[in-house]
Parts: sequence; structure tokens; C-alpha cells
Amino acid sequence: MEKDIFKQRRQMLADMILNNELYVPMKAKEIAMLLDIPKAKRSELIEVLDSLVADGTIGVSKKGKYMKPENVALVGTFESTSRGFGFVVIPDREDDIFVKANDTMNAFYHDKVKVVITTEKNGGKRAEGKIVAIEGIQSIQRQGKEPFEKRRLMLDATRFDGLTGERGYEKRIIFEFSGKNVHVPDGFNVGDIAEVFFDVESYQGTKKDGTTDWFTSVRGYKMQKIEAQNNAPQGGMQAAANNPFPPQAPAAGSAPIPPAQPSGTNTSDAPF
Repeated sequence: MEKDIFKQRRQMLADMILNNELYVPMKAKEIAMLLDIPKAKRSELIEVLDSLVADGTIGVSKKGKYMKPENVALVGTFESTSRGFGFVVIPDREDDIFVKANDTMNAFYHDKVKVVITTEKNGGKRAEGKIVAIEGIQSIQRQGKEPFEKRRLMLDATRFDGLTGERGYEKRIIFEFSGKNVHVPDGFNVGDIAEVFFDVESYQGTKKDGTTDWFTSVRGYKMQKIEAQNNAPQGGMQAAANNPFPPQAPAAGSAPIPPAQPSGTNTSDAPF
């Protein structure tokens, strides 16, 4: 499979599963039927789905249904290290889960997190995972000071192509709400379009190895919802009123999975 086509298929399927409010967990066969993918091409669909599961972008249930990763995630406590990587300790699980530095979502020591296993335990090697969420309000203990509450929020700031609806370079911004502002994100849900007001602050702290360093935090203090124009989902694609799952509308000639074809239409040139 060509690299560009594989990338397009990954993006389209990820958008469908993660960003479409009307999507319900489905098996590969059901997704293939929904997208009118011929049986001869379904192995390619599974290859793309498997790659999305392998890197933690989506999750798959024990019944083989593909869904958002947080729906199949395990909840545990994050143990960070000075080298960036860390481990998630799961109650009643014998071994903890190793998390690479670029898969921690910048979780702090003892944050309560949700983690998706990307590689199962093999022999003496630990299972590996990817943190997909950091749980809500947490109480932070400080030596010689009163504890305070904080919570973190990740904003998806990825830009969309106004013509094709395709996502551009992935961009995430993590905000911290603490003290009197800890409840500012209350009432917001995943998928809401929001404007966040914030300050950027730096402070000197002590790392786990005992050394001191300067840290920068993006501290939110106000949020407000923004209504999507014409009630269209991000990317400019309008949901069809009678269609339980709106069709994708990629640019002509570059569709990662083609729309349904009339009976008898030649689909030999279709990517799937």
C-alpha cells in the first residue's frame, strides 16, 4: 500500500471514529459495509485499523468493535521519571505499564490517568501503553504549605482544510486550571468548540532527583463556548439530516475511501 494512501486512510478513519458524534462502535465488517468497501479490499481496511490501535489513536473492545481509546482505557496512577518516560500503576494488576516520553500527555507525578495498552507484555518485557486522558480534579500536597486543587484540559487546536475537511498538522495545547479557577471547565464536554483565556507563568521547582529547574505552565482562568457556523462539524462538512452517519467529502481524486458507487460502476481505480 502506498504511503500517501495509507496516511489518508488513517486520517479519514481516525476522524470518523474520534470526531463524528453520530459514530457508534463497530466491527471492521460493519465499517466496511458502511463505507461500501468491497470484500477484496477489506484486508487493507483492517491493516489501517490495526495501525490506529497499535499507536493508541483508537481502541478496540474485546468484541472487536473500534471506538475512542478512552472507552477501552485502564485507569491508574502515573509514576514519572527524570528522563521523561514513566509507568502507570493499575490497581489489582501485577505489572505496571511502561509509557514512552512522547506518550505521557505531559502527565505529572501521581496524576490519575487513563492508559491504552499498545503492546502487550512479552516475556520479561513490560506492556507498553499510551496515556489518552488525565483525570479531573486532583489534590496536590505541598511540603509545608496548604494543598491545592488542579485539573488539566487538552485543547485540540489542529487546523482543518476548509475545502476538503482534512485535518492538518496535529496540534494540542494543555492548560492547567487550579485554585479558584479549578471549576472553570465544568459544563464543557469533549467535542465542544471553546475559547480559552490564559496566562503563561514560569516557576522554580524541585525535580524528583532533587535538582531544581524552571518550569512553564499555561494557566487558564476563563472559558466560553463558540457556536459552530451553520451547525456544521469541524472541517466544513454538513451532516445529512436523514443519514445516521454523514458521508465523507474528500477532494476529488484523493478520497482515502470512496463514497458508495451505483450498481455496476467500475471501482477498480478506487483507493479501497
